Amino acid sequence: MAPDQFADMMELPLVIAIAVALAEIVGGVGLLAGAALRLDWLSRLAALATVPVLLGAVVMVHWG
Repeated sequence: MAPDQFADMMELPLVIAIAVALAEIVGGVGLLAGAALRLDWLSRLAALATVPVLLGAVVMVHWG
């Protein structure tokens, strides 16, 4: 799915949709890297970075 289609589907500005996608990708890679390299601080930082995305999903999709 193209970023503009994602933004339209979620009724978000394109910039926010791209930021959400990047946060999910970077957070996932950070979690994997932290686990593989046994760097607890990296895993925790990556998990913390994904919290706003997850809260946004709860509010926008699941809360209704």
